[in-house]
Amino acid sequence: MRKVLLISLVMLAVISGGDIHGADFTGFNVEEINVSETARRKPFTFTHIQQSAGELLLWIHAANISEVARLLNAGELETQTSKGDETATVPLTLWKQVVCNDNRVLTSGYSASIPANCRVVSTEYFFRAPVVLDAGRDFGIGLNPDFLWLVEKK
Repeated sequence: MRKVLLISLVMLAVISGGDIHGADFTGFNVEEINVSETARRKPFTFTHIQQSAGELLLWIHAANISEVARLLNAGELETQTSKGDETATVPLTLWKQVVCNDNRVLTSGYSASIPANCRVVSTEYFFRAPVVLDAGRDFGIGLNPDFLWLVEKK
């Protein structure tokens, strides 16, 4: 059913004249599809993507990370992996990586507290998805009815 949803969004983007943008990340291609000309502001953009042991890490930039967390917690960000006719829903979690002034790097779930003895130098956010992208397998994140991000390995 979700595959039909993703295909429908792509077709709607093409028919309605929506924007389709591609991005090239080391080892990955990302197609970003904006279905509606009057769509809300895009909640995030990818900054880089990594395939880790058994999971995909999708680093993001967001003007309002709390809104991204809200969308995720409300179930408004739908995820799916597909290969050929095989599709599956994939859980997605939001994480943060904090660099402290003493060069400690702390990685935790989005809502975890930062230790009091850490003066934050930088914070980055990323999605974790338990999926390995191999030849022919892709991963999609949809925010209906406005956005679709498709990730595939080169």
